[in-house]
Amino acid sequence: MSLVLTVVVVIAALGAFVGGRTGLAYWQGRGDYELVPDAVSVPKSGDDDVHRRVAAMPLQVKSGYLPRGGGFDSSSWAMWSHDRVGSVDIKFARHRATALRSGADVAADELRRSRAHSAAYVQVTPLSGLGDEAFEVFANGGITVNVRMRNIVLFIEFTARTDRAELRRVTGTLMKTSIGMVEKINAQA
Repeated sequence: MSLVLTVVVVIAALGAFVGGRTGLAYWQGRGDYELVPDAVSVPKSGDDDVHRRVAAMPLQVKSGYLPRGGGFDSSSWAMWSHDRVGSVDIKFARHRATALRSGADVAADELRRSRAHSAAYVQVTPLSGLGDEAFEVFANGGITVNVRMRNIVLFIEFTARTDRAELRRVTGTLMKTSIGMVEKINAQA
């Protein structure tokens, strides 16, 4: 009888542990985004001039993790590059909630680490009006913009032989398009 009682208690404890972790992760993740868009589609969805500029470079990398609902469940990355024209790198990373932390908290930590790493080498400029928090970095003939929207971190890097205003214009257009795509794909999810 005591063996049966022990087995029942162990199974109940295990069930409570697994159920609690799953339930708490669900609770922590309320309000988090569920999908990221396909990074390859970003330049096609925005400004015609920016689309032509990116189209002048061959696509070098296209990847996404866990395709679902016209986007991806976890991450998406695309990179275009040409020796004479420049390069564009677009990444989306979705962070999931855990039993103890929301996906937004996990994404905020990633953005904080990225900012600290960049600040060790170059000047980091905070940006307003993009997502929940954002910053830009100019280095090596290009600009990198990082944005957090709830539990998603967006990264866009553009390198070209042009001035800062043009680097900022192209990257800003790509980022605003990316933000709109995140909102649209999650409104449909």
